[in-house]
Amino acid sequence: METASGVPIVIEASVHHTISFPLFLLALFSFSLNSVVILTFLLDRSLLFPANLIILSIAISDWLMSVVPNIMGGVANASNDLPFTDWSCTVFAFVATLLGLSNMLHHAAFALDRYMVITRPMRANHSMTRILAVIAFLWCFALTWSLFPLVGWSAYVREAGDIACSVNWQSDNPSDTSYMVCLFFFFYFVPLAIIVYCYVFMIRSVRFMTKNAQKIWGVRSAAALETVQATWKMAKIGLIMVVGFFVAWTPYAVASFIIAFDLVKDIPTIAEIVPSMFAKTASVYNPIIYFFSYKSFRESLVKSWRRYRNRNNVIPLNSSGTAFVVSSRLTAMGNRAFESTSCHEISL
Repeated sequence: METASGVPIVIEASVHHTISFPLFLLALFSFSLNSVVILTFLLDRSLLFPANLIILSIAISDWLMSVVPNIMGGVANASNDLPFTDWSCTVFAFVATLLGLSNMLHHAAFALDRYMVITRPMRANHSMTRILAVIAFLWCFALTWSLFPLVGWSAYVREAGDIACSVNWQSDNPSDTSYMVCLFFFFYFVPLAIIVYCYVFMIRSVRFMTKNAQKIWGVRSAAALETVQATWKMAKIGLIMVVGFFVAWTPYAVASFIIAFDLVKDIPTIAEIVPSMFAKTASVYNPIIYFFSYKSFRESLVKSWRRYRNRNNVIPLNSSGTAFVVSSRLTAMGNRAFESTSCHEISL
């Protein structure tokens, strides 16, 4: 399998090794952070209400990104004996494309969901069945478009220097060009338009509600201040989402657009490598945005950790199956002291 241009581009082994390091680093952080998100959902089922299912689906997508494309890319670039074969290149490109397209759709769906909750709360339908159907549609839609290169509409090829694999952006074939146009339209411009529209009007609605709260309760009223803080926090989270979307995917979209339509001649290889790798950082800061920005998730994580720690305080005392659970706490007054607060016998 050749590069998209049909001419192999040779990159020194030291460059491949350098590229492998950030890929492994991204895989490590993405795997760890998204595992925390997923495990928190599994340990605290009270979080599995409809609106949060989109967040869980994003976390699963980002977790898969760390497990498959990032690790495959890191291994292929780190080892001179394991370069991309035709098969591994296709798998890498297919999975990366599927997860990337799905991620963009999920961001738009989440923005639309937040928009409906804030601006049209009475019309928002948050049934579990509806949200699951929406998520299933997003994955199926992304899967369908990811399969097209496998059946002849465009193709998956090596990117410059054999550092990764992707859709054939450099093809002059009209059929391949039509596929690229559809990708840009359905998976970049449309999601981006939805995100911008939703958060612009969401912020406007927040300001309107804030003014109403001040008129009703007064500027110094506790209720008014609480309303202002809650709505402004939601607006700030929405702004972070928009910035995150732009920062992660716009460089790659612009680079791909330039390559696809041959707008610039002789693009440096580094200009193709950096945007592709930068887009993968979304799998790292997505869990930071969607998880650590919400107090309920942090509280749930702490609660789950305490429950796990307390479960490990069951200490067997003899072979008959009798155990004691000792609850204790550490006081901060004067010298530290270990104080036993209760002792209960349990039959195992």
